[in-house]
Amino acid sequence: MIEYGPAVYGIRSAARHYFNRLPSELSPSESVYLSTILPNPKRYHTHFERGVLLPAWLERMRPIFDRMRERG
Repeated sequence: MIEYGPAVYGIRSAARHYFNRLPSELSPSESVYLSTILPNPKRYHTHFERGVLLPAWLERMRPIFDRMRERG
């Protein structure tokens, strides 16, 4: 089981914790966000607590969006 933050284990708990949704209800952006906090979600949890995505974080997410777009 993957840890997504302090005492947050598994995708179902992560979707609920970060976005108050079920995994099947996540938007592509929300899904990409959850993928980019791995492998160190405790460290990146502070960004979530601040409610701000830094420009560097968005750049980290961009290649994933590009691959998603390419694959349809």
